[in-house]
Amino acid sequence: IFEKACASCHGAKGNGIREKGTRDLTNHGFQKTMTDRQIRMSIRMGKGKMPSFELPSQQLADLLVYVRSLDAGAPEGTPKTGY
Repeated sequence: IFEKACASCHGAKGNGIREKGTRDLTNHGFQKTMTDRQIRMSIRMGKGKMPSFELPSQQLADLLVYVRSLDAGAPEGTPKTGY
């Protein structure tokens, strides 16, 4: 899902594309300040330049788990969901 819907703007590894001004999803500060609900809403509704994506509930849940897995700054063994 990420590769198809998100990588063209957020990069294959989720670290953003400077030329496009897209968010680095691996940034721990971003991950820590965004709740799961906020991330789901950004995907569903869009935000700023980001378009909305109408995904089935399970795909949205899977994408959220993947986005959380990109958190490069989370201490080892820390759950990467539920911020």
